[in-house]
Amino acid sequence: GLDKHRRMLATVDRTIAWLRGSADMKTGELFEGLEPRKQPEYEEWLVERHGPEMRERIAVSRAWLAGQGEDQLRSRMAELEAVEAALAACCAAGVDAASADLDPLLERHRRWVAEMWGRPCAPAAYQGLADTYLAHQDFVARYETRLTGFSGYLAAAMKSFAGRMVGGS
Repeated sequence: GLDKHRRMLATVDRTIAWLRGSADMKTGELFEGLEPRKQPEYEEWLVERHGPEMRERIAVSRAWLAGQGEDQLRSRMAELEAVEAALAACCAAGVDAASADLDPLLERHRRWVAEMWGRPCAPAAYQGLADTYLAHQDFVARYETRLTGFSGYLAAAMKSFAGRMVGGS
């Protein structure tokens, strides 16, 4: 409810301050809106949704993250913040989610995802991630906290971009 949204907003505020270098923050706090204590639940949800091979993918991502230093993670989270803020601004400005004008931002987002996964993010995987963002209430809440309507906009933009990548246009 409201308390969960307050905690998520506080996390966003702390994360932005941390990215700007004006606050200390532990890596685990970056994802507080997605509640680290719920990580095992999220992982089980992904395995149920995508099959047992997802366990190996989660292990690869976890190993990659464990090998990252604080500065590398700060840089990665700053990139995500910049891309999401720019995409939310496009959404607020009325740029069509299907517009190829969004491609440079979506390519940055897709590259970020691949780095966090520790493996390539093919167009089909990127489309699948868009579905995942819409299918879990915590992801929807995270994006809606940024801007009302942003969860649907981001997913539609990701799917449109992945379709253009497959089409080669």
